[in-house]
Amino acid sequence: MKKTSCILILSCFMLLTLNAQSKREKYIDIVNRYATAYMDADLKTISEIVHEDYKYYFFGTYEMGYDDLLNRIKEKKGEGGKKVEAHDWVVEGDKVASTWTAYFTDATFKGMKLYIIKDDKILEEWAYYKMVTD
Repeated sequence: MKKTSCILILSCFMLLTLNAQSKREKYIDIVNRYATAYMDADLKTISEIVHEDYKYYFFGTYEMGYDDLLNRIKEKKGEGGKKVEAHDWVVEGDKVASTWTAYFTDATFKGMKLYIIKDDKILEEWAYYKMVTD
């Protein structure tokens, strides 16, 4: 009986750990897809992974909603975004935080973003960043 209980407890722990890891990886994938779609001005992918109630905050101040995001992406198409590199990830519950560097043709930015995920879509994005010189 003790051996069966021990195996059952261990199995439950492993399932919970795997579920947490898969959720972490899934949320990181959503954010990575978003960053790539934003840089590529890929509105189709944006519409698949950004929640219709999306809100963007820049240094803690509300800046825009979903429709504004789509318009900003349309305006930036061909603007010269090269790539985004994420350096660190923290995933806790429905929150994903990362530090990153974004490379554009004429500027480089470094910062931190916090994303709130709902229904496997980005509901909120909190951005803190600055332009840096190489």
